[in-house]
Amino acid sequence: MQLTGKHTAARPCAPRTVRAAGRARVVLVRAEAAAAAANPATAAKHQEHEELKRYGVFKLAYDTSNEDPSLTKAWQKTVKVAVTGASGQISNHLLFMLASGEVFGKNQPVALQLLGSDRSFGALEGVAMELEDSLYPLLREVSIGTDPYAVFKDADWALMIGAKPRGPGQERADLLDQNGRIFVDQGKALDASASKNCKVLVVGNPCNTNALIAMENAPSIPRKNFHALTRLDENRAKCQLALKAGKFYTNVSRTTIWGNHSTTQVRLASMFAGDDSLTSLASSLQVVMWLHCAHYQSCCGINALHRPSAACFA
Repeated sequence: MQLTGKHTAARPCAPRTVRAAGRARVVLVRAEAAAAAANPATAAKHQEHEELKRYGVFKLAYDTSNEDPSLTKAWQKTVKVAVTGASGQISNHLLFMLASGEVFGKNQPVALQLLGSDRSFGALEGVAMELEDSLYPLLREVSIGTDPYAVFKDADWALMIGAKPRGPGQERADLLDQNGRIFVDQGKALDASASKNCKVLVVGNPCNTNALIAMENAPSIPRKNFHALTRLDENRAKCQLALKAGKFYTNVSRTTIWGNHSTTQVRLASMFAGDDSLTSLASSLQVVMWLHCAHYQSCCGINALHRPSAACFA
């Protein structure tokens, strides 16, 4: 990310009517989810699901006990990782990190269970081919499918990347009707199929709201297991505040963000490490408002100049 010391006029924050509309849509989606959960016909509708298909060489069973003990003696039990939006840009980076051991460790074999759609299934097969070609020893299984109930079966981790992207000039609230319903369905699938200790990381935007919707629809999974990937907002807040203070961003600490990745988000950093004189700067209302607008301009600028930036930070 390239930054300069100049900032254009701040874009006005979203009016209350926009924020109210967003909240109303969340309430509506949650109410519909509760009504659906109470309807036996809805539950019965999902009793039969497609079978998850193993791909290519992974159609065979690879029992680690048959491997060279010098390779596997320190290995843990295979962890099942379900990934939605598995044929997209973000997954194209993430899946190979998962398979190589960069995420869970060099002694943790993984089974990847990849969710796509009817429209993206061809691309999903291409991803599976690439994983097959990579010959990662820790990658024990690759399964692909379009039914979340099948893909989430016994999953220890669910990385929920798939979501409808925001269009140019579109507010996050405008996505709630579409993405909210996606995460209602996937939350129900998690509740019915995944391990009851499944860890859920929501990436698809607006990730805070989508995490809430998925969590509300998966009551059998502990609420503490749901997480929204908002690190990008924290990083941008630190960088903008450090730029304003003329310090390197490693000096900024105790950064907190509230709300979705949009004009209504609030960011606050309460301290500059090693420089108490700058602490008051972070808590100043004027600086918080400046930070709010500078962050939003940074976000819009990156999206306009380099849309694939989401592949790194979602």
